[in-house]
Amino acid sequence: MIQKVFKSKYFTVVVVLLLFWAAYLIIGASMRRSDVEDKIVDLENKASEIEKSNKYLERIMTYIKTPAFLEREARIKLNYKSADENVAFIYMNNESKDRVDDVQSIAAMSNPQRWWNWLMGR
Repeated sequence: MIQKVFKSKYFTVVVVLLLFWAAYLIIGASMRRSDVEDKIVDLENKASEIEKSNKYLERIMTYIKTPAFLEREARIKLNYKSADENVAFIYMNNESKDRVDDVQSIAAMSNPQRWWNWLMGR
């Protein structure tokens, strides 16, 4: 009787269906595993980037606590100078030459031309 069950067409169909179902489960599990492994690699990369960022921030924090940084910031923001220093400010002003040229060109225009330029916003 058991031999009849094994030789039956229904048994063969059931076994084939079970094999396909098992293959489907195995393939799905391997795909999920590869997705999880990819996420793990991405998270490890992000963790290493965060560690680099933390090290950089730690270096900046130690530099901020140094007297050299405080002196530099005082010089820049508060115009600090030590007692034995002489400071000279040099301002570059390129606009003054352009303004003189504009004034001369306006002076050379006729009065109606000046009004026309003023009305047109030139």
